[in-house]
Order: sequence, then C-alpha cells, then structure tokens
Amino acid sequence: MLPQHFASLVPVLAAVYAFSAVPAFAAESGPLVDADGKPLLLAKKKKKKKKKEEDDGDFGPPDVAAIEGDGDSGVGVHREQEGVDTPYKMEIQGQGDISSVSRKVGEGDAVSETQVSIASGGVFLLGKIGIGGELAIDYSGGETDQTTTEGGVPKTETVDTSTLGVSIGPLFKFNFGKVDSALLLPYVAVSLGYRMASTTIGKDDPIKSSGYYAKFGGGLNIFLDSNVAINPGLQYRIVNDKTEPKVGDPVEFSESGIHFLGGFAIFL
Repeated sequence: MLPQHFASLVPVLAAVYAFSAVPAFAAESGPLVDADGKPLLLAKKKKKKKKKEEDDGDFGPPDVAAIEGDGDSGVGVHREQEGVDTPYKMEIQGQGDISSVSRKVGEGDAVSETQVSIASGGVFLLGKIGIGGELAIDYSGGETDQTTTEGGVPKTETVDTSTLGVSIGPLFKFNFGKVDSALLLPYVAVSLGYRMASTTIGKDDPIKSSGYYAKFGGGLNIFLDSNVAINPGLQYRIVNDKTEPKVGDPVEFSESGIHFLGGFAIFL
C-alpha cells in the first residue's frame, strides 16, 4: 500500500497523462475540422484576414500620390484619373472677348471702337513651356469724322467705320505650376505675327491693309476634369497695319487696348 501522501498524487498524475496524450491522439487522427472539412484554426484565421482586407478597402487612407502627383515621373492627378502614365503633350485652346479699343487712322485722332475677337490655338507642351501657334479673327466697329468737299466747300460729318481682321502667328506660353497635377494653373502668353485687314469708312470702298500684331497677357486654367479647363485671362494687344495703294501715299492704321478674355482649354 502506498503512503498516504503518494496516494493523493495519483489523480494529479492521471490528469497530466491524459493531457499529454491529446497531441499524440490528434496527430494520429488528423486536425480538427468543421462541417465542410476545413481545419477549424485555419478557417478562422482566413476569415480574420478577409475582414481586415475589407476594412482596409472601405476605410483606408487616401492615395496621396494620386492626389499630389508623382514627383519623379511628372504624372499627376489628371493622368491618374484617366489611368494613363504619360504627361500631357499638347494643349488646344479657344478664347474670345468683347472689348473697347483705341483705333487711329492716318493722322486723324484716335477713336474708341467696340471689338469682338475670337482666337484659337495650340501648343506642344515641353514641361512648363508651350510652343505652338494661333489663328485669330476680329471685328470692330465705331464712328469717326470724315471730311469731304462738295462744290469746293469742305463738309465734315460723322460716319460709321468697321474693320475685319485675320491674324496668324506663333504662340508661346509658360505655366506657373505642374501641368499634370495642378488644379489651378496660372500662365503667361506671348503671340507675335502677321495680320491682314479690311477697313470700311462711311460709304467708301473697303481699304485693304496688312501689318503685324503683338499680344502680351496671362490667365488661369481652372480644371473641370482630367482634360478640360476654363481659362479667363487678361491681354494687352497692339496692331499696326498699313495700306499699299497703287496711287498716293500709304495710310497707316494703329490699334491698342486691354482685352478681358474667356474661353477653354483641352489638354491631351
């Protein structure tokens, strides 16, 4: 017969033996499985991982690179919206305005005329610099004093004047910002070129003239989506035309004024 204190250890030793025998039994009979035959512990782990992925997709932080643009590649938010990994290569724009200009014919006094103009152009984008060309059409009308002689007596009267002009020339732009990622893109633009015009004074025949024009200005591209922007702007315009008559001296036309522009731009 065992001593009394050894007899009290028998239940404890039996419990230890039963617990140590469980791994061996599991190894022989295989892991515990659920109703579908999947290991219980593995199925639980996968479920937690799936839930974590769903949580990350629903409540994860925003993609900062997509919003601010990739500083290394020059690709920004606009191209990210399209799923395109190349920067913009071209900008096509159209602008128009209704402005008051100061126009002078020959040696006469300068008169104020109302002018409507439409310009369309395009530039190839080389980083922040754009190089291209533009075509513009303008029409202006007003009044001027015209002196005629009837029966040897000079007579001065106010007559209507109108001018239709067409201009074409190179266009240069510089953008203050990252073209592919800025939602507000300020710019300056310069255009110089050749101009042809036809001016009618009173009931006289139209006077043909040609010369040059110069435009200096700037504006702001406000992007509406990944490709389209509206571009309000301000521009100072100078025009100098001269007639080439077969008889008599040439007549010079000069024009200048500040123009408030409105239009759109498409980036490709």
